[in-house]
Amino acid sequence: MGVIIQCPKCRHWNAGSAQVCMGLIRSGSKKGNPCDVRNLKRLPTKEYLIEYRSSDGKKIREWVGPNKLDAECRLQEMKNQRVDQTP
Repeated sequence: MGVIIQCPKCRHWNAGSAQVCMGLIRSGSKKGNPCDVRNLKRLPTKEYLIEYRSSDGKKIREWVGPNKLDAECRLQEMKNQRVDQTP
């Protein structure tokens, strides 16, 4: 379970604590080169996702939006829901 940041340039999923994008450019003249986004935290166009496991063990990634606080709140809701379901 965790928060993920999606880079707006290369669409790579990075850890929520990442400062630098670790992805590769997928198309265009720079295809295969490392992404040159150096500060993910300051980009206004980044997207946050949450990742968790369902009750049957499947990994689920859910888009939340550009607000990190919303992503953390949604992740906490999912954790609380999972705790309530366990006997």
